[in-house]
Amino acid sequence: AIDLAHHRLVAALCERWSLAARVLAATAPELDAVRAVTQDVVAQALHAVSAALLTGDPRPLPETAAWAAELLLARGADAGLVQELGELLAAELREYPLARELAGRHWPGGLVAPGGRSR
Repeated sequence: AIDLAHHRLVAALCERWSLAARVLAATAPELDAVRAVTQDVVAQALHAVSAALLTGDPRPLPETAAWAAELLLARGADAGLVQELGELLAAELREYPLARELAGRHWPGGLVAPGGRSR
Protein backbone atom coordinates (compact mmCIF):
# COMPACT_ATOMS: atom_id res chain seq x y z
CA ALA A 1 0.00 0.00 0.00
CA ILE A 2 2.90 2.37 0.73
CA ASP A 3 4.36 1.70 -2.70
CA LEU A 4 1.01 2.51 -4.31
CA ALA A 5 0.83 5.77 -2.37
CA HIS A 6 4.55 6.58 -2.85
CA HIS A 7 4.13 9.59 -5.13
CA ARG A 8 1.33 11.06 -3.00
CA LEU A 9 3.38 10.58 0.18
CA VAL A 10 6.51 12.12 -1.38
CA ALA A 11 4.53 15.14 -2.55
CA ALA A 12 2.87 15.60 0.85
CA LEU A 13 6.16 15.29 2.74
CA CYS A 14 8.01 17.61 0.38
CA GLU A 15 5.26 20.18 0.81
CA ARG A 16 5.40 20.07 4.62
CA TRP A 17 9.16 19.75 5.20
CA SER A 18 10.74 23.11 6.02
CA LEU A 19 13.60 22.34 3.64
CA ALA A 20 11.05 22.89 0.87
CA ALA A 21 10.45 26.43 2.16
CA ARG A 22 13.98 27.22 1.07
CA VAL A 23 12.89 26.57 -2.51
CA LEU A 24 10.73 29.71 -2.38
CA ALA A 25 13.70 31.86 -1.36
CA ALA A 26 16.27 30.27 -3.66
CA THR A 27 17.71 31.55 -6.90
CA ALA A 28 17.16 29.48 -10.06
CA PRO A 29 20.26 27.21 -9.74
CA GLU A 30 19.72 26.81 -5.99
CA LEU A 31 16.04 26.09 -6.61
CA ASP A 32 16.77 23.01 -8.70
CA ALA A 33 19.38 21.74 -6.24
CA VAL A 34 17.16 22.14 -3.18
CA ARG A 35 14.16 20.61 -4.95
CA ALA A 36 16.19 17.61 -6.09
CA VAL A 37 17.72 17.03 -2.65
CA THR A 38 14.32 17.35 -0.96
CA GLN A 39 12.68 14.85 -3.29
CA ASP A 40 15.61 12.42 -3.10
CA VAL A 41 15.77 12.43 0.69
CA VAL A 42 12.01 12.05 1.10
CA ALA A 43 11.83 9.26 -1.47
CA GLN A 44 14.73 7.42 0.18
CA ALA A 45 13.07 7.76 3.60
CA LEU A 46 9.93 6.10 2.24
CA HIS A 47 11.99 3.38 0.55
CA ALA A 48 13.70 2.74 3.89
CA VAL A 49 10.31 2.25 5.54
CA SER A 50 9.28 -0.14 2.77
CA ALA A 51 12.54 -2.06 3.07
CA ALA A 52 12.11 -2.38 6.84
CA LEU A 53 8.56 -3.64 6.37
CA LEU A 54 9.58 -6.16 3.72
CA THR A 55 12.58 -7.56 5.54
CA GLY A 56 11.66 -7.10 9.18
CA ASP A 57 15.03 -5.37 9.61
CA PRO A 58 14.73 -1.77 10.83
CA ARG A 59 18.35 -0.79 10.01
CA PRO A 60 17.48 0.97 6.73
CA LEU A 61 15.73 3.70 8.73
CA PRO A 62 18.64 4.96 10.87
CA GLU A 63 21.05 4.33 8.01
CA THR A 64 18.93 6.47 5.69
CA ALA A 65 18.63 9.17 8.36
CA ALA A 66 22.43 9.21 8.75
CA TRP A 67 22.87 9.44 4.96
CA ALA A 68 20.35 12.30 4.81
CA ALA A 69 22.14 14.17 7.60
CA GLU A 70 25.49 13.84 5.80
CA LEU A 71 23.93 14.97 2.52
CA LEU A 72 22.32 18.02 4.12
CA LEU A 73 25.47 18.96 6.04
CA ALA A 74 27.54 18.68 2.85
CA ARG A 75 25.17 21.18 1.24
CA GLY A 76 25.29 23.60 4.15
CA ALA A 77 21.87 22.74 5.59
CA ASP A 78 21.03 22.00 9.20
CA ALA A 79 21.17 18.29 10.04
CA GLY A 80 18.25 18.92 12.43
CA LEU A 81 16.08 18.86 9.34
CA VAL A 82 16.46 15.07 9.44
CA GLN A 83 14.68 14.85 12.77
CA GLU A 84 11.93 17.10 11.43
CA LEU A 85 11.58 14.77 8.44
CA GLY A 86 11.26 11.82 10.82
CA GLU A 87 8.44 13.56 12.66
CA LEU A 88 6.68 14.36 9.40
CA LEU A 89 7.24 10.84 8.11
CA ALA A 90 5.65 9.29 11.20
CA ALA A 91 2.72 11.71 10.99
CA GLU A 92 2.19 11.17 7.26
CA LEU A 93 2.17 7.38 7.70
CA ARG A 94 -0.85 7.58 10.03
CA GLU A 95 -2.85 5.36 7.63
CA TYR A 96 -0.17 2.66 7.93
CA PRO A 97 0.22 1.86 11.64
CA LEU A 98 3.06 -0.66 11.33
CA ALA A 99 5.02 1.65 9.03
CA ARG A 100 4.34 4.59 11.33
CA GLU A 101 5.58 2.66 14.35
CA LEU A 102 8.73 1.54 12.50
CA ALA A 103 9.50 5.07 11.36
CA GLY A 104 8.85 6.49 14.78
CA ARG A 105 10.84 3.89 16.65
CA HIS A 106 13.84 3.53 14.33
CA TRP A 107 14.31 6.95 12.73
CA PRO A 108 16.77 8.69 15.05
CA GLY A 109 15.05 10.15 18.04
CA GLY A 110 12.20 7.60 18.30
CA LEU A 111 9.27 9.90 17.70
CA VAL A 112 6.34 7.53 18.21
CA ALA A 113 5.54 5.73 21.42
CA PRO A 114 4.24 2.14 21.31
CA GLY A 115 0.61 2.17 20.25
CA GLY A 116 1.24 4.90 17.67
CA ARG A 117 0.97 8.02 19.89
CA SER A 118 3.38 10.82 19.19
CA ARG A 119 5.65 11.71 22.11
